[in-house]
Amino acid sequence: MQHSIRMMGLMSGTSLDGLDVAVVDFTTSSDEGLQFELCAAETIAYDEHLEQALAGAHRLDAESWHKLHVEYGSWMAHALSQWFRAYKPKAVALHGHTIFHQPYAGITVPMGHGGVLAALLETRVICDFRSMDVALSGQGAPLVPFAEQLLYPGYRAFLNLGGIANISLHHNHSVMACDVVPCNQVFNHLARQAGMPFDEGGALARSGSLLPDLLDRFQQWTFLHQPPPKSLGREDVGAFFLPLLDAHSASISDKLHTAGVFAAAQIAALSHAPEVLVTGGGALNTWFLEQLAKAATHTNWQVPNKEMVMFKEAIAFAALGLQVLLEKSNTLPSATGASRALISGAVYNGCRI
Repeated sequence: MQHSIRMMGLMSGTSLDGLDVAVVDFTTSSDEGLQFELCAAETIAYDEHLEQALAGAHRLDAESWHKLHVEYGSWMAHALSQWFRAYKPKAVALHGHTIFHQPYAGITVPMGHGGVLAALLETRVICDFRSMDVALSGQGAPLVPFAEQLLYPGYRAFLNLGGIANISLHHNHSVMACDVVPCNQVFNHLARQAGMPFDEGGALARSGSLLPDLLDRFQQWTFLHQPPPKSLGREDVGAFFLPLLDAHSASISDKLHTAGVFAAAQIAALSHAPEVLVTGGGALNTWFLEQLAKAATHTNWQVPNKEMVMFKEAIAFAALGLQVLLEKSNTLPSATGASRALISGAVYNGCRI
């Protein structure tokens, strides 16, 4: 017997390019697993005030932080009101905007109040997908590999080039998955210094040259030597990479070129697969894809259609939220390092009674 459920997935990455919205129809059946159809998708840009507020949220005092937490939940409800009336999803799966991610300290904190969003949209919201995994000694990330198994059975390897690049390699009975290296979070940081929101197609990086001294400093990063599972947060990038880049006197194009060559080499060292599905905003950076091809000649880096490139993670969190509604597990201990699988996610029920 088949059963169809419409979900809305919301994703905000560390690159701060906006709120990714995906409305997805899922069809479940006992013999074919989970099938899906993307009904609609869009990135809703942040206004300048909200973008700057989210970028600086880690420096706020507790009271100001919680005010922004509520403000962001209200902003999402307002931005999504027409979407919700038009598509009427059964529930919303909210990734939130990660402000602190320190699993070694038991901390992972997403911005965007799910209770406010649920109340104002009068619907059910599933959020805070990572906290229970972290409580069981996991990284709380990556969570997307669980959805990949359900949604893309034809692929065994996945690369997401978002604010942080992460990779997952699916084997018969386990998944090796981890964050690899900063990606758009670094690229966009440098592009903004050149007066651009991002380096379109990698044109600025292409015009630059390699800085051997900076590359050598990047290669001394201790995270590279940690075995998976492992994950990165905004604070990791801010503590190591951004100070190195900002202190260097070279041109922005040279720094972009060097950061891209470094990132491609680290990803290629982990790929070990003949074919990898590449998604995330970085998949539109043609220069960076060329660097991946040079670094791993044995791998076919396959880029799907633009909707899948941009909205795979929002689709994935819609699927993770669906698992919560179905009371089924949605985590992979082999990917996160947690002691057991979970039905992970907090539920706010804002439906009218």
